[in-house]
Amino acid sequence: TAVVTMADGGDADEVAGGAGAAVFGDSANLKQAIALINTGIPEGKLPKLLQKILEKLHLPDVKPFSSEEEETLSEAFEVEHAVLTTMLDTISFLLETIAYKQLGPKDVAAETRKAGLGENQAAVFGKVWASLGPGVIQKLRDRAFFSREATDVSWRLNLMLAQASQAKTKQINAQFEVNVASKGNKDKKVQMEFTHGELFKFFTQLEIIQNQLDQLS
Repeated sequence: TAVVTMADGGDADEVAGGAGAAVFGDSANLKQAIALINTGIPEGKLPKLLQKILEKLHLPDVKPFSSEEEETLSEAFEVEHAVLTTMLDTISFLLETIAYKQLGPKDVAAETRKAGLGENQAAVFGKVWASLGPGVIQKLRDRAFFSREATDVSWRLNLMLAQASQAKTKQINAQFEVNVASKGNKDKKVQMEFTHGELFKFFTQLEIIQNQLDQLS
């Protein structure tokens, strides 16, 4: 969950009066993810799903669902875990952006519909936000900012040869080292390693974050 800076303002419906046509951006990945929500989440299950995510939206290091709950959802929705993760992350992104913009319920329904959500799904977003939105915005305003930041990133590609049934196979991964600065403490180096598939998923998440930052600029 991204850090949210909330502005002091009046009623959410009044603040949202100038909502634009591309509140959530228009990246291809976002459109594909929203299409998954339309087809992958039963309409009747969506309200509780949104409520669960909103309950923890202000907590940056806390996932809305446990691993066991995600497994249950994956089976209930009959989707692979990777698809479920994409849908949940996209819903979180939509809700975070709604909070950033302080959209009113009517604008939430209208803008999520413009973004590609089905009419019924968009109406659910608006209804749930009308009930829980004000409380979520207040929690985001009260939340402390991060005191750490990444100051430098280095990377390299690593190629390993493995023997499999007398045939050599190549395994390529990317290794990253991130220098993290923290006020009052020594810098720390965080090391990460990604396979091709993991790196693609990571960059997809970065694209969503960048899109969110662009909406704030």
